[in-house]
Amino acid sequence: MNTCMNCGGLSVKDYNGYCSTCSTFHVKPEPGGILAPRTKQTSEKGAAEGNGYQKQTSGKLDWTLLPWPAIKDLVALMQVVADRGGYPRDNWQHCDPEDYKRACMRHLEAIFEDEDIDPGTGKSHWCAVMFNAAVCRWHEIQKETKSSE
Repeated sequence: MNTCMNCGGLSVKDYNGYCSTCSTFHVKPEPGGILAPRTKQTSEKGAAEGNGYQKQTSGKLDWTLLPWPAIKDLVALMQVVADRGGYPRDNWQHCDPEDYKRACMRHLEAIFEDEDIDPGTGKSHWCAVMFNAAVCRWHEIQKETKSSE
């Protein structure tokens, strides 16, 4: 177990670990087993703290903004569907995105009808909404990429 530099929690297991206390991913340990958040801001903070830490982060995506527990649930849903069989792992890449728009709306309707869990997967309807929205966005990006070539 390592100490999270961000919150002081002891929930980080390895140097590429995730701290479930503060929802931060971390990189290589600093001396003493303390893990630095991947997005520790640049030299100004390092200089102010006197630790000499410098890292250019401007213009880079800050992945710690993602709600990692929700992303983990999304991947768990995808795993359930993949393990269930019957479809190739990348089946969603070859389908009509309109099917995923309709599925997204069905899951939203279930949420508004106070149904939390999808009986087909045993997972939250919110996970299905995230998945269907991500698939729709993926198809949109593919279309944008093809039109710019």
